[in-house]
Amino acid sequence: MQATRGGDAWTIRELLPTILASFVLSRLALFAIVLFVEAAPLPFDRPTWSSAPLLGGLTGHDALYYLGIAQDGTYHVQPITQHYPDWVFFPAYPIAVKLASILTLGNIALAGVLVSNAALLGAMVVIARLLQPHADLATAKLAQWLFVFAPGAVAFGMAYSDTLMILTTSGALLAARQRRVWPVAVLYGIATLSRPPGILMGLPIAFALWESMPRRWTPMLALAAGPIAIGLFAAYQGVVLGDPLAFIHGQAQWQLRTVTEAPSAERPYTNPFVVPLVALLLGTLLAYTATLPGLLRSRLPRSQQLVALMAYVSVFISGRLQSDARYLAAGWPYAWFLAGSRRWVRTTALVLSVAGYLVYGVLNITQLIAP
Repeated sequence: MQATRGGDAWTIRELLPTILASFVLSRLALFAIVLFVEAAPLPFDRPTWSSAPLLGGLTGHDALYYLGIAQDGTYHVQPITQHYPDWVFFPAYPIAVKLASILTLGNIALAGVLVSNAALLGAMVVIARLLQPHADLATAKLAQWLFVFAPGAVAFGMAYSDTLMILTTSGALLAARQRRVWPVAVLYGIATLSRPPGILMGLPIAFALWESMPRRWTPMLALAAGPIAIGLFAAYQGVVLGDPLAFIHGQAQWQLRTVTEAPSAERPYTNPFVVPLVALLLGTLLAYTATLPGLLRSRLPRSQQLVALMAYVSVFISGRLQSDARYLAAGWPYAWFLAGSRRWVRTTALVLSVAGYLVYGVLNITQLIAP
């Protein structure tokens, strides 16, 4: 497929070297951070699923719960770690990991990391297809770098479900543009069962259907896949856990320790970097906030603008400021908008993104803050 804008025509094949280079270099940077942290004499324990080099650093935090569901093939009535239950985690990613573990000979940790990274690579290709009619080759290349080196993109290499949601959401948008309604429904259903913000992606998908098939309401029936998927998940949890709304009720037990909280028996150490950490989290949110108005006025299709808006809204719905970089990284249109901005904006954005990626990488892998 070829894109033409301002006399610049390009194909996915021309962009593929950039996709592969940015993917590989961002993985190498993350692996270097993990190896550095694993070799450091930290004064506290870091719970991880695996004790193997690299895999240990990439399977901490929420990965403990995702991989536990994948290994046992079900949710657990009793809390997994301390008082935290695994009921709040959606099932699409654990299912994908369970299937991938066939190829890894039962190594759940390796399967989890492979699924996340394979989904990221697939999402990069799909996003390139979405940007093709709207960007020149130089903009498309820089957008890939900004996407994989977004501050919160550290989670894209961990055993987390974010990249699966991004892949299925972007795939649904592409299928909508191609007027393929059934794939839209299937992909939206999977996106909904990947992460709670997945249900919000129904709004961008609805606009994508309207953009490609205006004044036709029957394609909108594909949006029923989201509520149906949630209903099936609720029915399953009702059978297994005795509570069809366990994924909602379990949230009450997930009151995470904030970076400003005093030491406790669970985490007896004192975080010496409270003020810089809070400044970093707020600075990240403010940077995206400043970018959003321009993005919403850009030439990007409304459906793709809404992907960025929903990523932004999900930060406030979740109430997890310490995870704001991760939630916002899922809004890949931010990368496209910045890549097409003035030169000084592009340069500043790339420098700050890479710096943020490295800083958040250390913070997330050391578990000073959760992704």
